Amino acid sequence: MHVRMAGPGDESALAELLNKIDSESEYMLYEKGERNLTAAQAGRMIEHFCEEEKLTIFVAEQAKHLVGYGLLLGEKLKKNEHRAALVLGVKQAAQGKGTGMAIMKALEDQALKNGVKRLELTTLQSNAPALHLYKKCGFKEEGVRKGSLYARGHFEDELYLGKWLEEEVTR
Repeated sequence: MHVRMAGPGDESALAELLNKIDSESEYMLYEKGERNLTAAQAGRMIEHFCEEEKLTIFVAEQAKHLVGYGLLLGEKLKKNEHRAALVLGVKQAAQGKGTGMAIMKALEDQALKNGVKRLELTTLQSNAPALHLYKKCGFKEEGVRKGSLYARGHFEDELYLGKWLEEEVTR
């Protein structure tokens, strides 16, 4: 398995990957059929991320097929340019095999190159596999939004997690 930045030529595969993960996972924000990303839309997304210094799309590739992705969403304003949000998605067949960890490492390495000092992400409280991964990567729970998402027929709590990339941070 190889993790790399997405670029020109990945349009169709990226669209297929995001649509597949949306249809498989109960934990992603989009549900099956809500996004319906086309190759052209994925191409515009890749182009936008390539143009913006603080945005990056990583993909995990195995046997010439994309099996996961990660988004690094950096901020531009003075008050929040020190932080970036992360989004992670991995096909069910590639879960539990180090794919998520490899993507998280690539995201963190890129964040450090971009001068980011803090990473943030959210997940459903019921998403035990993701919580295990994020905590293994050094993220700590920082807050809960009670009932903020409606999934699987009921309201679910969303956890906020964060990680400082520098040990000594003046706050």
